[in-house]
Amino acid sequence: MAFTIVEFNDLVHILETQPDWRRRLLYVLFPETFIDLPRIVAEMAEANLQFQVQTAGAFTGVHRRLDETRTEMRQGFAEAAGERQRIEDKVDRGFAEAAGERQRIEGKVDRGFAKAEAERKLMRHDIGQLKGDVAEMRYLDRSTGIFGRWLSGGHDGRSEVAGELRQAIKDGRILDSDYDQIMAADVLWAGKLDESGERIVLVMEVSWTVDKHDVDRARDRAARMRAAGIRAIAVAAGKEWSDAVTAHARRARVAMVNDSRADSAAWGAALASAA
Repeated sequence: MAFTIVEFNDLVHILETQPDWRRRLLYVLFPETFIDLPRIVAEMAEANLQFQVQTAGAFTGVHRRLDETRTEMRQGFAEAAGERQRIEDKVDRGFAEAAGERQRIEGKVDRGFAKAEAERKLMRHDIGQLKGDVAEMRYLDRSTGIFGRWLSGGHDGRSEVAGELRQAIKDGRILDSDYDQIMAADVLWAGKLDESGERIVLVMEVSWTVDKHDVDRARDRAARMRAAGIRAIAVAAGKEWSDAVTAHARRARVAMVNDSRADSAAWGAALASAA
């Protein structure tokens, strides 16, 4: 049996206005589904609730694990930073100890070099002093031969010069400091000039290597002796002479003795200056 449009519209109107008919029609059309629909909805609601609970639990576990991981990472970084700091501290202490040890070693080396240098200077001074003492003895022994061309009766005049200087101090011609300077001369050689017979004293400074200070000391001490009333000639004697020291001695009119040989020209200039 076919429905017309008018009849179908009437059916729709009846279903819309008669709820009981509508329910009966749904039961006829969908008997099982209609009956199970509340259960299905309830199961869906329960499944959704369980899903939410499980999801929430899962996310809670994930968040907890993330928090634990972040905490472990922070602890790990803190421990790594602490270990790095301890290593850096050890390295710093190692460098500091190495620097201190190096400084102590350098200090010992410096002190060793300083001690060696001091000992070398002392040894050089002692050797120089020894060479000077030997040279003084040599010229004292050889003065008769060296100056015999101009002096007669040459002898060590230190003792008699000391007496004359003491008298000069009493007379006020010189000071105590002049006495000390003159008596500090290496050799005081006295004799008489062959030409005039006049007594004269040679004030001699002796060094292995003659320098300008030797020349100046001889000249200064001879001048002090002349102030005391004693005719004196300045003499510088040694084995080694430089050209500069030789020229300086000539300008100062100091007699020169080079390796036991007296310079005649320098002797004449020194003798003239002592007149």
